[in-house]
Amino acid sequence: ETQSSVGAALSQVTSFGSLAGGRSDDDGFDPTPEERAMDIESTFLTESRVAHLDMEEEREDIKEMSQYEVATLACHAGQFLNEIGKFQNAEEMLHKAHDQLKNSDTPTLEEQQLLCKVEENIGNLYLFQLKTQEAEDWYWKALGTINAIQEEDAEHMAKMVETKGRLLDQLGNMKTYASRFAESDQLLQEAREHMESACSIPGLASVQHHIGVLKMKRHQFPLAEECLREALTTRERWYGTLH
Repeated sequence: ETQSSVGAALSQVTSFGSLAGGRSDDDGFDPTPEERAMDIESTFLTESRVAHLDMEEEREDIKEMSQYEVATLACHAGQFLNEIGKFQNAEEMLHKAHDQLKNSDTPTLEEQQLLCKVEENIGNLYLFQLKTQEAEDWYWKALGTINAIQEEDAEHMAKMVETKGRLLDQLGNMKTYASRFAESDQLLQEAREHMESACSIPGLASVQHHIGVLKMKRHQFPLAEECLREALTTRERWYGTLH
């Protein structure tokens, strides 16, 4: 069986004619074993050269990566490393992404949006480590970045409004646990307005939940229950009752 498989492979290779001066069966001559071997060797060499050229082209593509592409890769890598608890490596990657984007003199809309995402992820990184002051600083930086974006496209606007609502929600919840209730209430109400404007049901549910927690911390239990029930209803609208 092995010999027949080898024979079939040899026949397939030589059916395309001689790549190294040998003859094919179509010429009316049977190629000698030496000519068959030359054909096979030539085919392998040709494929090897093609593969080498492909690798060279890939290397050129890597060399020509833009700052935006490098920053995007670093952002995703940092986000993943943060989620699995590799905080030091995550911090290095996210700051690399941030440095890449801050070096742009005339940032595009995509670069500004990515910068906001990177700054939010750095805030999340510090919050996961309970470094609340550093987290707050980076959330405010992300808000500053998104406020500076000038965009009129409706789809992009909705995404930016939702992002702003998410940042305000995070900051408001942090103020709740810092017992700065007046600031928390103001931030969470603003976050709610943004989520409603962006038609973000998951985002709205999150804000409603955090408002309920705020009311509970203030010992306003009937209002807290009302907000938490409202959050539950909103979540069920999006995720279903069995989620």
